[in-house]
Amino acid sequence: QFKARGFSVVEVGNSSDTPAGTAEVQFGPKAVGAAHLVRAQVPQAQPIADNRKDDVVVLILGPDLVELTPKANVGSTGKALG
Repeated sequence: QFKARGFSVVEVGNSSDTPAGTAEVQFGPKAVGAAHLVRAQVPQAQPIADNRKDDVVVLILGPDLVELTPKANVGSTGKALG
C-alpha cells in the first residue's frame, strides 16, 4: 500500500521486535521529514528517533494496525499527525 501512495519501499520483512499499538517509525537525523510523512500514513504510529546515518525510515507494524490513514485525511504535508 505504501508503493501505491508514492513511497519508495526498499525492503519488506519481519522484525524480531513487535511494537505496542499500531506501528513504530524509526529514523535518524537525515530522515526527519520523511519520517513525518510515513507516520502520517499510520494512525497513532510512534516516532523513534535514533542515530542512524542514512536517510532510511523503518516502519514496523504493530498488532493494533487495522488500516492506513485514508489518503484524503493525510494531505501532502502529513496533516493527519496526532
